[in-house]
Amino acid sequence: MKTLFSIMECRKRLTVPAFFFFTFLCLWQPLAAQTYIPDAKNAVIRFKIFIEKQKGTTIQGFVKGLQGKIEFSTDNPENGSFDMTVQAASVKTGDNTGDIRIKTSPYLFVKNFPKIKLKSTGIKRISKTAPIFEMAADLTIKEYTKKVKLLFTTEKTGENKMLFRGALEFNRTDFDLGDRSEMENTVTVYLEVPATIQPPKKIVVSAKKK
Repeated sequence: MKTLFSIMECRKRLTVPAFFFFTFLCLWQPLAAQTYIPDAKNAVIRFKIFIEKQKGTTIQGFVKGLQGKIEFSTDNPENGSFDMTVQAASVKTGDNTGDIRIKTSPYLFVKNFPKIKLKSTGIKRISKTAPIFEMAADLTIKEYTKKVKLLFTTEKTGENKMLFRGALEFNRTDFDLGDRSEMENTVTVYLEVPATIQPPKKIVVSAKKK
């Protein structure tokens, strides 16, 4: 009713072309992807690598400094996009010696490559009964960009808030991360990203001349 009332009020004040443009925006808006800004402070991005010769033993760590933008609608995920980066130098494993080593060559080499990037190339819903989605994306670490797939879910946590939870795997040798060692090649990354809808920009329309 509020949208309909706004349209009727604007009809009295706008030129015919401007009125129809405004009406289209009002009716189309619920179907459009919303713009979400990630909450970097409360986002959790952790990774895990198994040790080959010690079953059940893992190297685990976190990265911080999340930045970027999410365009997403659960009704139309195909129109969405994710474009995010984290600070490579923020990596923490709980081992100071290991942290220093992983930030240098032949690992992350953060001095030359300060950011890790993830950019979606396609999103689709894979469940009819639950908000479960699959995202194809380009993952960039150092000078290498490779295709990955990320499975994620969404949970509305407030009027303008959404929590994105997901996981992806990649092969560390694809990004020249370390030499042959006791570590397995598969790296698993888990993400929990709270985000808030960015307020829409105000649309300025000219009033009808009397």
